[in-house]
Amino acid sequence: AEDRARVSDGRWPVREGAAQDLLDALAARAEGALATPRSAARLRCDGYAVAEILARALRVLREDPARTGLTLTAEPEGERVSLVLSWTGPALSQGVVEGWMGAPIAPAYGRWTVRDALDRHGTDLWVEGGRRLVLPLPAPGAPASAPGAAAPAEETDFYAFDLPRAGGPEAGRPLS
Repeated sequence: AEDRARVSDGRWPVREGAAQDLLDALAARAEGALATPRSAARLRCDGYAVAEILARALRVLREDPARTGLTLTAEPEGERVSLVLSWTGPALSQGVVEGWMGAPIAPAYGRWTVRDALDRHGTDLWVEGGRRLVLPLPAPGAPASAPGAAAPAEETDFYAFDLPRAGGPEAGRPLS
């Protein structure tokens, strides 16, 4: 319920986790059609949203039986960890990927789209060389780069602009 409230008010629920957990979840969904080399990388994301986005990519790729050798890796790159889905066979165009952006992530996310999730993670999803789909995500400790991304709570100043005016009818009344 708390995560749902965060999404509704513009914050996105992200957690630190092992990249291997995402790789394993997607390998299970692919029913043996996806290789996932072991990774010790850690990342910060909404794991369910990322899994749904990559599962959509897997479904599209598996529609063409000429695409084989599907592999999902986690590649640490400084303050980011890139999840890279690669394959052999027919290329995938960036236009196909752009077509997913307006689609809902999953029924559990209501009206939130793939683009919304990527924006809130401060990232994007693109095709490299026609046969590599790249999704960079923040590593733990990396600064939050997206508006609305999870960030430490900040202290805020409080100004009571509605205090009584000097010399007004409540001027003699104690404040406490």
